[in-house]
Amino acid sequence: MNPSNEQISTSQLFLLMVAFETGSAIIFGIGSDAKQDAWISILLASAAGAALLLIFFGFMTKLPSRNLFQVMEFALGKPIAVVFTYLYVIYFFYICMRVDRDLIELMKTTLLTQTPVEILHVCLFILCMYLTSSGLQIIGRIGELFAPILIGFLFLIGFLLIFDGNVSFKKLLPVMGEGVGPIIQAAFPSVMTFPFGELIAFTMIIPFTTMFSKARRISMYAILVSSLGLVFSCIIQIGTIGVDGRDRATYPLLSSARILTIGYFIERIDALATFMMMLGIVVKVSVYFYGGLKGLEHLTNIRYQRFVLPMGLILSVLSVTVAHNFAEHVFEGIKLVPYVLHIPFQIGFPCVLCGIVLWKLRKRAAAGNQP
Repeated sequence: MNPSNEQISTSQLFLLMVAFETGSAIIFGIGSDAKQDAWISILLASAAGAALLLIFFGFMTKLPSRNLFQVMEFALGKPIAVVFTYLYVIYFFYICMRVDRDLIELMKTTLLTQTPVEILHVCLFILCMYLTSSGLQIIGRIGELFAPILIGFLFLIGFLLIFDGNVSFKKLLPVMGEGVGPIIQAAFPSVMTFPFGELIAFTMIIPFTTMFSKARRISMYAILVSSLGLVFSCIIQIGTIGVDGRDRATYPLLSSARILTIGYFIERIDALATFMMMLGIVVKVSVYFYGGLKGLEHLTNIRYQRFVLPMGLILSVLSVTVAHNFAEHVFEGIKLVPYVLHIPFQIGFPCVLCGIVLWKLRKRAAAGNQP
């Protein structure tokens, strides 16, 4: 029986997924390889992400109230499942560190330029340690609080840029000027795996939704809202700073927000954009951190709260060394991680796992029907 603080409502699940999906994705110019058609690649990748989420539901609905690690044990047997559980724990913690690094690099270059990065890493993980140690319900409430602010600020900045005349929709033309090839290449695997494939972390959360029967529909709505938010952000970025400016900018949304001046006295609204991104990344780090801790709990039969402090301190230190500099961090995130980690852990293994679960259940049902 799952404790009450390890359950979330459907509304919390929806808002948590929205904050998670848009969290770090709006920082970078995702789909930039498709140039002015980047927004189409985001829509295409979101459709593929929705299909992938249905595969996750393929084994979650067949084995309700079991998270990813428990499903592995059912499908593969304990000895093999232990190996894959270790691998997924490492994967969740590694991506947790990478997302943490995204936020720290953002803050270091925009707001807290003189603050040592070690202090920033520790402060972020202290916050995430507090959230995860308080239980899944608290993480859900944080998503419930942060998601409306994040989406609200995103559309506020976008509409202010439009009304101020800073957005030229002509920069989005020609649509599909170079055909569908660049759009597909930008969508797969880059945009599909980041951010949509990262919903693999929610296989630790979705089974413990209070109204699990509605979780699939709610999750689809969350992907729809997230993709529309990312498309809107992409269009604003291209319409404001252009394709070349978006490609060169480290943080395209911030570059767009810096252009905005309201009444010649409200400026530097990019600080608002930075705050907005911080909210989403805190949610994302907490979800990945929670997933890794639950894996350790499954392996050791010790409540995951016991691992919060030591793992939080270890990850805050390792986040500093996950890449030597920002250029290396971005290169790894774009060129290496999608192929080496995301595709196997987000797509390959879950598809195989779903097939094994369905085969095993069908085999058991057939054996049970025999006289």
